[in-house]
Amino acid sequence: MAYTTKQSLLEAIRSNSEISWREFYNTYRPLIVFFAKRENLSIEETEDLVQTVMVKVFKMQETFRYDKSQGRFRDYLGTVIHNAIVDLYRAKQRSLDCAAVEVDKVPGTDSFEKLWCREWQNHVFEEALIQVQNTVQETTFQAFQLSVLEQRPVREVAEFLQISVQNVYEAKSRCIAQLRKKAKVLAEED
Repeated sequence: MAYTTKQSLLEAIRSNSEISWREFYNTYRPLIVFFAKRENLSIEETEDLVQTVMVKVFKMQETFRYDKSQGRFRDYLGTVIHNAIVDLYRAKQRSLDCAAVEVDKVPGTDSFEKLWCREWQNHVFEEALIQVQNTVQETTFQAFQLSVLEQRPVREVAEFLQISVQNVYEAKSRCIAQLRKKAKVLAEED
């Protein structure tokens, strides 16, 4: 699942819906884990990071009111993840009571924000891709996947799927158009 935040999900977690919390957790846990791996955190540290971020979001549910004019939720979540990673490094530094954890290892805000934006866009694309896959016929998606995503020659794809070359081109065109449309909608929801 990708990391797009629908306003309805934010409102549902405010009402403390267990199903919504599960969806939220399942949606954002992989993103938090991605950044933990990027920072070479241990499995335990990664789980601590996930729990820290989730608790912070859980605590804000009572007072949180989504207002697009105040900024995007993804920016808030990125800040929470970044701060939790910085806090983890600081705690590690204190527990070692020495300079073994170099301060320059703490991720910089600028580089984190750039990576955060890039990763967010990748996952908007992934979510749109899942939606396209769920709305077109299997052969259509396979033709798109093989010819566009895997960059295989159109003739090879046509032979493999036992369809015409024209059908491969049509599948590519149809899926790309839907992908753009769905990605735009997801980006606007964000």
